[in-house]
Amino acid sequence: MTFTKSAMTITSLATAMLFGGGLYLFMNLGSIAKTVTEDYAARTLGVDVTIGRMDVSLQNRTVDVSNIRIYNPDGYKGAHAVVVDSVTVQAGSLGSELLEFKTVDVSGANVYLEITPSGVNLTDIRKNLNEKVGAKPSEGEKAVKVILDKLILNGTVHTDITFLDKTYDPFALPPIHLSDIGRSENGVLVGAAISEVWKVISRETIRSANKYGFLAGLDVNILKESGMSDVTIVKDNIDHQVDKIKNSIKGLLE
Repeated sequence: MTFTKSAMTITSLATAMLFGGGLYLFMNLGSIAKTVTEDYAARTLGVDVTIGRMDVSLQNRTVDVSNIRIYNPDGYKGAHAVVVDSVTVQAGSLGSELLEFKTVDVSGANVYLEITPSGVNLTDIRKNLNEKVGAKPSEGEKAVKVILDKLILNGTVHTDITFLDKTYDPFALPPIHLSDIGRSENGVLVGAAISEVWKVISRETIRSANKYGFLAGLDVNILKESGMSDVTIVKDNIDHQVDKIKNSIKGLLE
């Protein structure tokens, strides 16, 4: 699957502001922001990204987003890598060159971890991240940077190992907390901010599936490619074996 680029850019946003004394922008702010966000996210992740709805309140400096769908790269059975029910954003200053987000609360995220003989969907996206997105959106435009003070993500992981024909029961992903992205640098490129979030989601999803024992026997390179260190891999595998022993003893005593 190839992602589609949006024709909507920051330049066309400026044109919209001038057209009708800003009336067009005011009446269509949510749909314009949705289109631009889809474009930035798709170019960063290298896959299609769609947003069902985005409501922007300039007065309250809030953004409510629903039904986000991040599609799988080519070659995977499932349509999506991640589907998010809703995101609530409390913004700070929103300039043409710097977007400041105080809190981003992601709820109802469903992460679809799919492992095939040729790769892992989340890792394949991670390998192709474009952190330069936002550096120069188009001719005559300036870089768009982001500060993200706090992100909290709660979700569920669905694990499918296609070549073993194994689909495991969903499990709760431990809450993901990120903070101070771009704060010390007074902003990082949009692509860098999105990439940082994706790297953590990918790593923690695969790590959690490994701790549940779902990835036992798989090539350790799968875990390394997700961003996990050798020490973490060994620790998680030992923890899983200890849990199995504890459960076995508990079963004998009951």
